[in-house]
Amino acid sequence: RLEPELCEACHRRGIKVMAMVATLPDAQAAAAAGADIIVAQGGEAGGHRSVDGKPASPEAANVGTMALVPQVVDAVRVPVVAAGGIADGRGLVAALALGASGILLGTRFVATREAMAPDMYKKRLLESESDATTLTDAFTGLYARGLSNTFTREYTASGAPVLPPLLQRHAAQDIYTAAAKQQNGEYFPMWSGQSVGLIRDLPGAGEVVETIVREARAVLATLATSG
Repeated sequence: RLEPELCEACHRRGIKVMAMVATLPDAQAAAAAGADIIVAQGGEAGGHRSVDGKPASPEAANVGTMALVPQVVDAVRVPVVAAGGIADGRGLVAALALGASGILLGTRFVATREAMAPDMYKKRLLESESDATTLTDAFTGLYARGLSNTFTREYTASGAPVLPPLLQRHAAQDIYTAAAKQQNGEYFPMWSGQSVGLIRDLPGAGEVVETIVREARAVLATLATSG
């Protein structure tokens, strides 16, 4: 949870504060605490849920981007950035239509030449569809969306307890390290949002930005002429 004191300390130093949230109450709390920008993270997003602590279930704090963003836009007076399930210009236009001021991309930038993710991770992203992701706490002890693999399936099936976050993360670190060295994605955490189904190439990061802007302009032009 964003503390007002932290915002004040940043503002005194001329630093802008951006807070990522997954629920409307958290967005309102972050704005009240002094956040300059709110990132509304829909349930489609890859990686950890942007919540305070661990929800009671993986489905908690899991509102879709299409529903979450306009609610947050209506509730706060600072710019809102949309995140979750967005990977192209169509997603940018949709986010703007919902009232967002911009978008935040994660999975799309993992699948770029500059990303430091292992090659097997990038390859799996290019091969996967949107239904390949799962919400799991097996890797870190906190719920996060990533590509389903042997580790997530077998850990769940085993009934083994999930340790508190820091302990769970370190308990299997040797497995993740070995999997990375062997380029074995079956035992390595590969965070991914549901936008993975839209990703089929491995461009440079700059090309991603240029392509999204070009696609968005084309979509807006089409909408303008078909209205």
